[in-house]
Amino acid sequence: SLDPLVTINPDGTISDVNEATIRVTGVPRDGLIGTNFSEYFTEPERAKAGYEQIFRDGSVTDYELEIRHRDGRITPVLYNAAVYRDESGGIAGIFAAARDVTERKRAEAALLTAYNELDDRVKERTADLVEANRSLEREITEHKATASALEERSRGLARSNEELQQFAYIASHDLQEPLRAISGFTELLERRYKGELDERADRYINFIVDGTRQMQQVIQDLLAYSRVQTKAHEFDLIDTNRALDQALLNLRVSIRDRHAHVAVEDRLPEIFADGIQITQVFQNLIGNALKFQKPGAVPEIRISTVREGGDWVFSVADNGIGIDARHLDRIFMLFQRLHAKGEYDGTGIGLAICKRIVERHGGSIAVQSTPGLGSTFTFSIPTRNGARP
Repeated sequence: SLDPLVTINPDGTISDVNEATIRVTGVPRDGLIGTNFSEYFTEPERAKAGYEQIFRDGSVTDYELEIRHRDGRITPVLYNAAVYRDESGGIAGIFAAARDVTERKRAEAALLTAYNELDDRVKERTADLVEANRSLEREITEHKATASALEERSRGLARSNEELQQFAYIASHDLQEPLRAISGFTELLERRYKGELDERADRYINFIVDGTRQMQQVIQDLLAYSRVQTKAHEFDLIDTNRALDQALLNLRVSIRDRHAHVAVEDRLPEIFADGIQITQVFQNLIGNALKFQKPGAVPEIRISTVREGGDWVFSVADNGIGIDARHLDRIFMLFQRLHAKGEYDGTGIGLAICKRIVERHGGSIAVQSTPGLGSTFTFSIPTRNGARP
């Protein structure tokens, strides 16, 4: 067998091994039999704890350990082990099989390195641009008494803002290299080991592919965030019912799969706005209502509107998991995730895009939420000139 196999007596001593075990430890068979199995791991106490768990539970699955070769080399492995019994039904010992996961560890390290590169570059560029903008704002404040100087600084501020608008494009370009490195690494694994890998190894390759896909989603969301300004359309009189219908059409698969109920309590008004961007706001807010749901619950989403002074105020309410009050002040910032990546998908940019769109229209966005009961997002759009319900 390619995998190290070992049988262990109830007292923890080794009763038999295969050739793979001899190779991975560097110890001959006679030198292994009769010795304590935990001596050949970098963490003997953890190995002993796994042994005790097998006796307690009957088996262990994918138990992580590291085998130390007599020359100092380390081999990371995943152990799967179970007790075996004698003819009388008593526990005769343990049968354990170890799977070498060196390639998976290398893949994880490559992914982590690429991700850290990505993160460092984004932070660098963000810090530089934010500092440049702050410095420019200070100069404008200091020279606002002089009209000519103020005009010049205002032009500089406009240039700085333009740089900020291009930030996502610059960042996405720089991120392509580490992304390509990961893709290339995956292709190399597939070409070199295709036909030799078991199902678990294929999962490891999928792990790299998933990481690549996540980074691609980050890039796409950064581009969407930038395009709120760079690819915007002129305001026109639009029917927000049509904008909402398009958002629901885009989400129809998620709505169907979750058996969600979406209710529009009032006929929505006509407003002066960018119709595509209003659709995106509805889509992001309803998409979040579908995503952040209690297990087993049927999503209930209510959409309504009311006129308040010179604004139309739209509401999207749900019965989801809700948001803790201490997080409410940061959920509209870029890359703000309140949950671990494994719990819910997404990059933490969707609400930042909503805020950017609403503010482009001269409005504001807010949320009220009770953990466990749901959230209500509201955003306002000025009625503008002659907008009518």
